[in-house]
Amino acid sequence: MTSASEIDLAKLAETLAALPARQRRQVLRMLPDDATLVARVNQAAAKDILSIWRATVSNSTAAMYRRNLGYYADWLHCDITQATAQLLSDGPGAAYRTVTLWVGQMRETLSPATINNRIASLRSLTNCAKRAGYITWQLDVKTLPTRAYRDVSGPPWPVVQRMVNLARRRAAGDGSGKSQRDAAMLILTVTHALRKAELLAMRLEDLLYGERGRLQQVRIKPKGRDYEHLTLPPIAGQAVMLYLHAGRKHAKTGPLWLSRRGRALSAPAWDAVVHELGRSAGARAIVRPHGLRHASITRHAAMSQDPFSTREFARHCDMKTTMHYVDDSAQSAFDIAAELGFTATEPL
Repeated sequence: MTSASEIDLAKLAETLAALPARQRRQVLRMLPDDATLVARVNQAAAKDILSIWRATVSNSTAAMYRRNLGYYADWLHCDITQATAQLLSDGPGAAYRTVTLWVGQMRETLSPATINNRIASLRSLTNCAKRAGYITWQLDVKTLPTRAYRDVSGPPWPVVQRMVNLARRRAAGDGSGKSQRDAAMLILTVTHALRKAELLAMRLEDLLYGERGRLQQVRIKPKGRDYEHLTLPPIAGQAVMLYLHAGRKHAKTGPLWLSRRGRALSAPAWDAVVHELGRSAGARAIVRPHGLRHASITRHAAMSQDPFSTREFARHCDMKTTMHYVDDSAQSAFDIAAELGFTATEPL
């Protein structure tokens, strides 16, 4: 019997890759036991492909792809490298049949959107292998029809109200710069449906004052749009002024929102503030800054039923995005401020 040392492993691996799965298994049974080294050749290539694949996407996307590939490997009862080697060496027909069987099983328990996400991960893997020159085909498994869904409700409005009232009480209680900052940031976020990036990018130079030094407008850079000036309800302007008087009265330039160390407030730090306020206000789920934006836009859309007004309020570039909200409610920044119980003269 021929030994593994007398076999051209590279040529054998190439020949096996061109064979249908059934014939490949028949050939492998005819080889000597130590010819299982061929599998190592295929798995080495699979490891290279996985490394290239991870390097071409972001860390979060790579983690999602690897998680989905792990589900596929679990279904095959092997590890990720073995699953990759099998998928890529079986050829387009066998890969199509195997993945289609997997999809059929997943349809019994998973939603179409989840299944499509996993199909996309395997497609991405085969596309990467093709670009790298390992294969000449792509996975041709179709995604399932699915109804577009996007949860834009945000936290319940009573929770948002309790969060704002809690932040205001804290600001009135200790008068510290941090409490005043948190209250001002929260009120601005809620009354103007600010994105986190829009809020954190604000600078002292962006504040526009009117008569008697009252803060009237703030300049922001919306996503995908030119700079805009937002007219502030009195309560929002007052909240920002109280924050400035608490420790930044004489500052003229620089980031508007500072940490306790005097540096520009970071996104994780603001996330933590919102998380804590939501938890203290009795929210059942974690409240995130973007969830507050969703809640404000949803609230804005519910009263006016005017998608064009809501689009301007939300600063959306695409009306399709706004249409996710039109089944709910609409108010202006001033209306939302009034609904929260704010008045122009009410102290924080």
